[in-house]
Amino acid sequence: MNLEKPTDSHTPDPANPQFGSGANGYPSALPQYTQLSQNLPVTQSQISYNHITYALALFSYFTAGLTWIIPIVMNYLKRDEARNTWLYSHFDWQIKTFWYSIFFWVIGFVMVIFATGGLFFGAAVDSNHTMGGSFIVGALGGLIIVATVLWHLYRIVRGWIALSNGRAVP
Repeated sequence: MNLEKPTDSHTPDPANPQFGSGANGYPSALPQYTQLSQNLPVTQSQISYNHITYALALFSYFTAGLTWIIPIVMNYLKRDEARNTWLYSHFDWQIKTFWYSIFFWVIGFVMVIFATGGLFFGAAVDSNHTMGGSFIVGALGGLIIVATVLWHLYRIVRGWIALSNGRAVP
């Protein structure tokens, strides 16, 4: 790989068109979607399939999360069929949204659980400091959960709008 800094940082590296320019014009290790790969044809059934996965992800808000895992399994099963198309970004987008949401929701939930235990412990030993600290940790955990839910919903809506317009998501 050529590590010399190109004169124009916005031009792709002709020696390696799969990778784009990174910070300060040096090649990036992250693959970029090329114009060629964005123009490969996709079938209407692939697009409809992705509409279904977005709908199931959104529907999970009304089923206490029972349908949350279904679209992720569906995305893993069909993602390779969309490789080298603009639709691949939607499969990847939903999978990343799922795993980041799980990660941050678990962090928030653990904080709330520990805070609840701290509140009960603080009440049992009559310690206002323990109760106050636990309340703060619980409130931060609750804020993380709320922010994660809103971020997840935003990603579903943004991705679904892009899919409806026939565009890739970043």
